[in-house]
Amino acid sequence: MKNWFTQGRACVAAVSNKFCSLPGRAQEAVLSAVLPGYAEKMAERGKARRGTAGRGAPQEFKVPPELTGDWVGQIRTHDGDFPITLSFKEPGDVQAWIGEQGPMPVANPRLVNGWLSGSIAATLDTLDGRMRPHRHMQLDLKLRGDVLNGAVVLDIGNAISYWTELRRK
Repeated sequence: MKNWFTQGRACVAAVSNKFCSLPGRAQEAVLSAVLPGYAEKMAERGKARRGTAGRGAPQEFKVPPELTGDWVGQIRTHDGDFPITLSFKEPGDVQAWIGEQGPMPVANPRLVNGWLSGSIAATLDTLDGRMRPHRHMQLDLKLRGDVLNGAVVLDIGNAISYWTELRRK
């Protein structure tokens, strides 16, 4: 950005009060419109980071041996604990049960450097969840041997996270 600004070509500032991709997308759109070749360079960089797979190519999740099986535990909240079960089956089937909800597929599961992420179409009946209704939650769990722990994150306008710990069944 510094080089573009000093050349008098473009400067974009985008701000958001919650984590989302809109500021970055707005910045990319403006810079692509005013800087020749910018969009092409960014597309090349993105392709290099992802390898040969394009943006639209689905990332197939293969359940690694260290996750295979059932994991049971609790989501700890100020309103009490909620039971959670994650079931990992080959080739890439991941199902979740939270409280009385389930089974539900875990969308876009990934395991990167021991961190499990994914999205579940579920709700938690907490005071926060009732005040700001939500329809899904994100997993942000670290694999530590036979323990998966970290956060379950609700997107209720702003994110709220709850400590979660599961153990291999």
